[in-house]
Amino acid sequence: MFLTAHRVVKPSENGRAGINTFYYRHGNEAPIDWTNPDPTLVAETYPGVLVSDDVEVAPGGNLVRSYLDVVVHDSAPLATVVEALERFRATALGELPALLRGEVGIRFNAETGLPPEARPAEFDDLCARVVRLLQAPPATTWRVHEPLTIEMRRSREGTSFHLAPSAVDRLREVAGPGWIPPTIRVRDEVREDLAFFKGDILRELVRTLLPNVREEELLRLGGVRVIAPTGLLVAEWPVRNAMGTGYCLNCHRHNTLVSVWPSWRCTACNQVQASNGLWVTALG
Repeated sequence: MFLTAHRVVKPSENGRAGINTFYYRHGNEAPIDWTNPDPTLVAETYPGVLVSDDVEVAPGGNLVRSYLDVVVHDSAPLATVVEALERFRATALGELPALLRGEVGIRFNAETGLPPEARPAEFDDLCARVVRLLQAPPATTWRVHEPLTIEMRRSREGTSFHLAPSAVDRLREVAGPGWIPPTIRVRDEVREDLAFFKGDILRELVRTLLPNVREEELLRLGGVRVIAPTGLLVAEWPVRNAMGTGYCLNCHRHNTLVSVWPSWRCTACNQVQASNGLWVTALG
């Protein structure tokens, strides 16, 4: 299994911060030596299958301030994980990044501005979230709901976007019964510019169509997708079946990068980055 907690901030919302925690399981398929698992290999190459999460700040455009990774065989009892975390805290926080290998692999790092005396408290915050998620993992709620659908239409004047009736009905629970959903009309050249500079206009569409609905609420409702007139999926957030490798430094998802030599493009948010997403790069 792979348990990971990130303290993140969202610059686009005045630095709003929170801790996101994720719980993955592996079964017997992953090529990992579970007698001595490598936290770096698991986190960046074989994270496993997401089975639960606890998200305070919705993914996308976040900066990682600190993280804690724990890797251990799926069958390991909670007591084994807790004991390893306690031993790690007592012995391994002198230098960052800190790493423990053994039956339980642990990795902890924080941005360079975090003073040594603040490391134990930061570790404790992340550790508490990891243990809580392992003790009582809630269902990953967004995956059990159909995403809210934005329908796309093309015409001579450009492209229009509007919420599907089913999405409007669900969103009125959040926005209120009197809410009237807008329609966005974008000239083709503007849409192309947005796609070029921002990689994907989905997030801009959501901000305009749903200006008062926070991303965390959208995540609870199942996320968002854009559907073409043919029924083809144009874009979605979060991506439900991402294929790739590495780690995206923009939306913080694993296994979403595809090579666009000499760079990498994220299939979840379409961001292009120079590396394959090593944690050290994310922390700067």
